[in-house]
Amino acid sequence: GNNAVCVITMQILRQAQGNVLSKQAQGTPSALLSPRQVVHQLVTQPGTSFELVAPGVRLAALGLILTVGPPLMILLAPVLIILLPLLLLLGITLMFIGASRAFVGLGLSQGDCCVKPQPDAPEGTLAKLNEITVQRGESMVRQVSNVLRNSASQMSHDIAHGLAEQLDALRAELRAWVGTNTNLRPYSNGKIGWLMMGQAESLTEKLDMSERFHHLLSTLPPAHELLTHDVLRSLPLPRRVVTQTASSRDPSASPAQSPNPRGNQRVDEAAEQVAPGCGANLRGDHAPLKSGEVACDYAMFMPSELPAAWRSLKFLLVPGLLTKMLSHLAMAQLQADLKRLGLQTRFSTIDTDQPLRVNAGVLRHEILELAESGSRVILLCHSKGGCDAVAALSLFPELLDAVAALVTLQAPHSGSVIAHDLAHTDVQRSVALAAIEKLLRGSKHAVLDLSYDNRQAFIKRHPFPGDVVPTLCVACCERRPISLLRPAIDYVALRYGEKSDGCVCQADATLPGCPFVKIHDMDHFGPAWRSFPATDSYDPARLWLVCASIAMCEAATRSDELKGL
Repeated sequence: GNNAVCVITMQILRQAQGNVLSKQAQGTPSALLSPRQVVHQLVTQPGTSFELVAPGVRLAALGLILTVGPPLMILLAPVLIILLPLLLLLGITLMFIGASRAFVGLGLSQGDCCVKPQPDAPEGTLAKLNEITVQRGESMVRQVSNVLRNSASQMSHDIAHGLAEQLDALRAELRAWVGTNTNLRPYSNGKIGWLMMGQAESLTEKLDMSERFHHLLSTLPPAHELLTHDVLRSLPLPRRVVTQTASSRDPSASPAQSPNPRGNQRVDEAAEQVAPGCGANLRGDHAPLKSGEVACDYAMFMPSELPAAWRSLKFLLVPGLLTKMLSHLAMAQLQADLKRLGLQTRFSTIDTDQPLRVNAGVLRHEILELAESGSRVILLCHSKGGCDAVAALSLFPELLDAVAALVTLQAPHSGSVIAHDLAHTDVQRSVALAAIEKLLRGSKHAVLDLSYDNRQAFIKRHPFPGDVVPTLCVACCERRPISLLRPAIDYVALRYGEKSDGCVCQADATLPGCPFVKIHDMDHFGPAWRSFPATDSYDPARLWLVCASIAMCEAATRSDELKGL
């Protein structure tokens, strides 16, 4: 306290003395100030308050630094360690620049003390020198930053290269380990799509019906509208179906009694009235037909006749694997839509969890029973049901005349990559087969029959008569991320690099010499379900009807062309 009073007293005396001297210098009379006046003048003068509180503020700041500094340094220690090389270089650079400027300023100040400045010296010399110094400092900072950037880039490149080498080595080790592990080995390598490998590329392009399928599907009403007979009238049928329908209506009529030697004059007239040259138009050829000439086996019908032609056919729905527990749900909407249109539809009673030969025998009895009245049967088969139907037609030739067409969607004709991998592992095989036999009361051969080895042996022993039965194969894959089967799709894509619908690879779903359609936005649930678990926008009824039309018309015509070749 005494020291503070002494300091204040000394400041008062100095201030008073300065005021007196300044007033004397200005020639103004001065009077001695009282102590109270001097203290009041000192306190109210700017800057005096700061000088009084400055020691206390310094002590408080020092205490704050000592309190907050150590924890803050501990928290920032990892960051400072990471930034230490950069901070060291930046500090050395700034220290060098500051020292240079200090030495230059010191030299100038000594020169100014020793040498009297000339009156004609140019102005702004020191400012110019400072500007040059700043420019050189900035240039040095830029150079240092470029060096640091290049070093960081080179370091990151070296690190990335080293990581890539390590990842490649790890991948090679994983491949070697997977190859030696019987439960992880990629057993399907080189087997996917084996059934189509021997087919010529030109023939494959000729058998591709994808464009025709999407065109016919686009001509139908939107999926949210109910199906009517107009949908059936817009789809073509082969001429022989109408001939059979007309003869079934009038049994007394015969080709010999008809004015037309071929016995189908009324059919030809109806076809010309609805769409002249319809066969050529359907194939993209607009050349007119000559009198009495038939360009192909197509016929479009009058609105009153076409539904009857469709009703003369009988549809047999053959489901896929593991659907017997969901037989009232899988393909149920399809069956309801077809029946509402008046089409004769039947759901197969096969046990989907039984081997191919067992289901083939059941299908034989069902097809012969449906064909007893002289009708012909269209087989609409999904997934493993397509393999069951192919097995029935291959094992029992008496069914060939009773079948009007065979449509298979997502059928593993070459085999299933999932089934093949399961068949050759130990852990996965035991778990999957135990679930089928114990929980579903099925047979393990329902899955094992779909392996590539078993499919090769069966097809070699019992080749499919694709040149006799009009057949259309639909192969699907799903690329969208919303599918519920996305894990299985990614498994096949990452493991084998193949496109699939989650259960069957697209390359495995076609038969050699048979027309096919490829769909790229449908998973394995799509053909059997109208909504959940299916996630595509296709309506099953429209999808199957278009496929049946193509199978009876386009596929039959292509088969006839192949016979001519």
